Amino acid sequence: MSTACSTGPGIGLRSPTGCGGVRHRSPELPFTSLLDDARVVRDVVASRKALGRRVVLVGHGYGGTVISEGGADADALVFLAATVPAHGETTTAAAEVSGSPLRDQPMIRVGESTIALAGPRAAVVGAFYNLAPPDGVDFFWAGLRAVPLSLFDEPTGASPAWQTVPSTYIVCEADNALPVDCQRRWVTRRTTA
Repeated sequence: MSTACSTGPGIGLRSPTGCGGVRHRSPELPFTSLLDDARVVRDVVASRKALGRRVVLVGHGYGGTVISEGGADADALVFLAATVPAHGETTTAAAEVSGSPLRDQPMIRVGESTIALAGPRAAVVGAFYNLAPPDGVDFFWAGLRAVPLSLFDEPTGASPAWQTVPSTYIVCEADNALPVDCQRRWVTRRTTA
């Protein structure tokens, strides 16, 4: 997993209004548990809503599980090549249901209790950051960290936000980590609008 990335080089969101004047925020998730990550999202949504702002949450990869769990009060959800778990489903199970076994992805090292991207830099970049500019790759590489394996085996507790919040899934054909056919299965199984 990597650090919050909306402010990284080459992302197009370098300033708080860097995306066509749309204010954005990319909170740093603790990656200690799904509940902790979802709590961060809920807190951000609540703080923005208290200011009278509309909130659209965007989740990529595991971030889809996080916004499913913590995004019930958002105005909209966008899943960008992301996992979209059902109620009580884990990220690992959601990936396996879609045909993408999480632990079999290239360059993912599963230790006794952690999971991390591992291997030669060029191979990791090709698998996970294939479209990032060189300065963006450096930014992401510096922020990589191992996370508890339990993060992906923790079932969602709440009804998934995508069941009640308008949601969109963007299939990313150039995503080398989540195959397009898996992403398309999530589109047909999960999104509400």
